[in-house]
Amino acid sequence: MQISRVENARRLEELIAANEFDLLDAKRFIYLEPVLQGPQMLPVMSVRCNFRRAAPEVRLELGLFLLDSKGELAAIGVRFETPEGSTGMHRYYHAQLFVAFHKEGAYRLPQCPEWVPTEQPALLLKAQDPVSLLMNLVVSVYGYDHLDRVTGVGRILKSYMGRVAPS
Repeated sequence: MQISRVENARRLEELIAANEFDLLDAKRFIYLEPVLQGPQMLPVMSVRCNFRRAAPEVRLELGLFLLDSKGELAAIGVRFETPEGSTGMHRYYHAQLFVAFHKEGAYRLPQCPEWVPTEQPALLLKAQDPVSLLMNLVVSVYGYDHLDRVTGVGRILKSYMGRVAPS
């Protein structure tokens, strides 16, 4: 049985309407537009959110899939996260590498080396809220000029442009 895009979109909307959701729990991924500059890659994203917390928790896990020099599937992951509390090492918007979707390793990335550091470094991002965190992801994958295409879908995102604009 094939599920239509409309049914998938409806299910995604139901998940997002909840105060807490994890796309992997629903066995869902978001396939982004391929990167065609440099080595061609397919970005695949998983999202975990908890908006019940005083400070919203948002984890955008992005797997970058490509074919290696032998034509075999390979990937590396970058996780974009909101601050993890008001104290501690990761109390700011940051990005980290990962080798499997979710720390439990539910979906291991193909050919991703075990030695990839997954706790540090935690790279500082220019973000102030979950929306600008997502925009950081877009800029990191496609470049700053790509925001013009993204913000073309709605005026709401345009108000966030200054939060990620290069200074």
